[in-house]
Amino acid sequence: MKTRLNKGFTLIELLVVIAIIGILSGVVLASLNGARNKAKDASAKASMSAVRADAEMYWDDETTYYVSVDDTVCVYVKKLTDAATAQAGTAICRPQTNGDGYIAYVPLNDTTKWFCVDSTGNAKLEEAMPLSGALTCL
Repeated sequence: MKTRLNKGFTLIELLVVIAIIGILSGVVLASLNGARNKAKDASAKASMSAVRADAEMYWDDETTYYVSVDDTVCVYVKKLTDAATAQAGTAICRPQTNGDGYIAYVPLNDTTKWFCVDSTGNAKLEEAMPLSGALTCL
């Protein structure tokens, strides 16, 4: 007499395992959204901090942040503000018309705050968008 041993999993066991894997992967993917936003904010902050460094190099060459309507520190750092815009939101850069300074800021994804850098060396989080006439971070 031949005995046959069935080795393997039943259909129910396989379906239970697939359901458990699906639930776990859903939980992991949902928790990654917050991490993704924080990573985008970190990238935007790094770009805005680089704006400050590049603006200072521009100052060393030109001895002003503002030369004419078409030639400002904001045009000089456009690649950096564009990179911050791509990661977080519309980055804004404004020079003072007398050439003594500038302010640049970007909204963050993970909070309702703004990251601001200016010509006085400030780089910090703001609770609200800097006022239209502001030329330094609050």
